[in-house]
Amino acid sequence: MRSRWIGLIGIIGLVIFLFGLIGALLINSFSDPVVSVHLVIGFLALLFWFLLSGLGSLKSWRNIVSQRETRFGFNFLFYTVVFLGLLVVVNIFAVEYDHRWDLTEEKVYSLSDQSQKILKSLKKPLKLVGFITPEVRDKLIFENIFKLYKYYRPDLIQTEIIDPQVKPYLVEKYKMTPGNLIYIEYGDKDKNPAVRINDLSEQSITNAIIKLIRGTAKKIYYVQGHDEPGLDDESEKGVSLFIKSLNDENFVVEGILLAQLDSIPADAAAVLLVSPKKPLLKEEKVMLVKYVNAGGRLLMLTDPRTTDDIKEIADYYGIVVGNNVVIDQIQRLYQGPSLGAQPVVRHYIPHPVTAGFDETKITIFNIASTVGHREEEPQQGVTRSDLLLSSPTAWGETSLALVFDQEQPVAILEKNDLMGPVPMAAAYEKILPPDLPGPGDELPDARYEKAARVVVFGDSDWILNPNLNIYFNRDLALNAVNWLAGEEGGVSIRPRLIKSSSQPVLEETFVLVLITSFIVPELILLFGLFIWWRRKTANM
Repeated sequence: MRSRWIGLIGIIGLVIFLFGLIGALLINSFSDPVVSVHLVIGFLALLFWFLLSGLGSLKSWRNIVSQRETRFGFNFLFYTVVFLGLLVVVNIFAVEYDHRWDLTEEKVYSLSDQSQKILKSLKKPLKLVGFITPEVRDKLIFENIFKLYKYYRPDLIQTEIIDPQVKPYLVEKYKMTPGNLIYIEYGDKDKNPAVRINDLSEQSITNAIIKLIRGTAKKIYYVQGHDEPGLDDESEKGVSLFIKSLNDENFVVEGILLAQLDSIPADAAAVLLVSPKKPLLKEEKVMLVKYVNAGGRLLMLTDPRTTDDIKEIADYYGIVVGNNVVIDQIQRLYQGPSLGAQPVVRHYIPHPVTAGFDETKITIFNIASTVGHREEEPQQGVTRSDLLLSSPTAWGETSLALVFDQEQPVAILEKNDLMGPVPMAAAYEKILPPDLPGPGDELPDARYEKAARVVVFGDSDWILNPNLNIYFNRDLALNAVNWLAGEEGGVSIRPRLIKSSSQPVLEETFVLVLITSFIVPELILLFGLFIWWRRKTANM
């Protein structure tokens, strides 16, 4: 009788162990508590049977199997094992030959048609490397995004997720800077520049891939020689981070001395003039104007109480730089209002430069002048637009001496001040005839539109190294350069939201599903085996 019970324990142990193994394969984890308990109990039962009964019981089993009714019982067990084996095979097949069906109305779990088209056009390997940051700590976020892209081109897309705290040396290897989330590389990294982006949206990733596929990087010229912030200056007064961000956008930035040239180089996609402290020569200003009139692109950032050169060039294109400083007083708890020379911007006027910006996207300026377009008679092909506004409580203070020349700066809203909300940036565009010679003719990208474009900001401090990565300053600066360089024409992918409501699976619900789909069939099988065993042992 004792040996019969030992045999039953062996059978039960085998069933429990098999269910544990199948569960591990289905959920792709051996560490799950339910799986672990099954495997341990099953193994111990089999070990107990083997030690007490051993190979001798196999002979008695052979006699039992020879009986007709016993064969029926073992047939049942055999087909059960076959069925469970088929489940394992189906699971393995599903993993190896994965196919997705996105049944949501908005196709939330699929890439857009534009992205799919771009991925299908890939000719070289594409590498996506995600870096975990304090802002994005969940590795699963990167996995879900990368899985979407890799699904359409598993043969060419390679993905990797890096935790800088575990592998800090890779941050330097990939030249990642604060705010960078994804490193994208296409083809030979030694021949083709990589792109680094600060956004996890499909639109940002796909547009970065488009830039890499196009290949040739556009060149941006940075005017030097007038005490502008240094290109390579990593101090608080430099713009090295801004230049690095432009490099990440697949732009090549090069310094330029206007006094040594007869004209702006023909390969210029755009020219940057950032807060010159010393006056420009008349010939230099004329050179910039001629460049723009021929279809060039010019970004200018000025500051209160600097040279009037940017103000004069901007005025030529109907953009007015005010002789003032924007004040937005801050009310602190238990204190009086304090002088606010760092206006916070939440209001953006629709324009390609401000695309994607709304009241949730904050930019902060530091000691800025007002910049707005002048109302003029409409001209064919010419558009002027303010880009952003201060809060309604701000104003343009015209008494600069009260702000800059006193030990205790003060600002009082008076009649001659400009009432808020006030603009601090403006844009100009003029569509030119396609046969007009200009910078676009020499550029390798035939999509370069024949249009003169100018963007003016009333502050330059917001792109300096300490301020660039504050809130959305970097995004706004890159938007401006991309529009000027004709790179705003990337795919526009509307954010998609799932319309149906979701219900998190409660612990009670999960336990119920587990019991009905896994535990109950196991118990039924064990009970059937026990009944079979009782009948067999009763006749022996």
